[in-house]
Amino acid sequence: MFAASPPRAPFSTAVAFVLLASVAVVSSGEAQEGTPPPSPPPADTTMIAPAPIATPAPVATAPVPAMPGLSAPLSAELDSTLALPLLVEPRPREEINADLGAMVQLKAQAEFLVSQYKAREARKKSQAEIKKTEVSSAKIRIDLAKKEKRAIQQKDLESTKKRLESQQKFLERMRDLLAAEGETQKATADYAQARAEECRAELRLYDLGDLTSPVVRMSAAARGAQARVIDALKGRADKAGRLADNEKTQADRRKAVLDAYAEMIK
Repeated sequence: MFAASPPRAPFSTAVAFVLLASVAVVSSGEAQEGTPPPSPPPADTTMIAPAPIATPAPVATAPVPAMPGLSAPLSAELDSTLALPLLVEPRPREEINADLGAMVQLKAQAEFLVSQYKAREARKKSQAEIKKTEVSSAKIRIDLAKKEKRAIQQKDLESTKKRLESQQKFLERMRDLLAAEGETQKATADYAQARAEECRAELRLYDLGDLTSPVVRMSAAARGAQARVIDALKGRADKAGRLADNEKTQADRRKAVLDAYAEMIK
């Protein structure tokens, strides 16, 4: 027969023991959790909190209208090797308006100077005529002294005549210079007018829309507007050439005045 087993504790007693141990652990944890935390250190009253940084509101800027550049991309489905290019170099509207205002002012100033130079030219012409009369009078006196065989007086009169002739020449060169100055100012006014017309033709391009579009460029209005700008540019170039010719003549006559003056004061 089997040996007798040691007696076991009743089931209810074991359960009671486990429950009692659990209660003891929970009670210990609650006791630890109930301990108040340490007080935080007092705030440092000497520190000043930084002021909040205000974020500036974005400034709205109005878009500046400008003609597109010649290198602006074209729509791939519309552009081709046979598309009409943009033939006029575009400039910002503000630049054209500034150029136009300057040309209007330049024309008015040049036209005023034309009248001033004409008046001065007339005075120098009158002075040169008076000096010419004095030279003629000196010639008559020289002939008379020669007839009367007054050699010393004749020599003095010939010296006077030479001096009067140099003065007459100087006055005539001044007259010619003032005439050239007036012509240069007239050419300047013509140039300013032509450039102003070119500016106005350029401004009309803005009424056509986006000229980077081949569809816009191929329209009759766009082609006509570009043609007018090209014609105005050619007219302005022609006036610029005439102005350059006048300036060359003006420079030559200024040099002639210098030479005449040097001869006069010998």
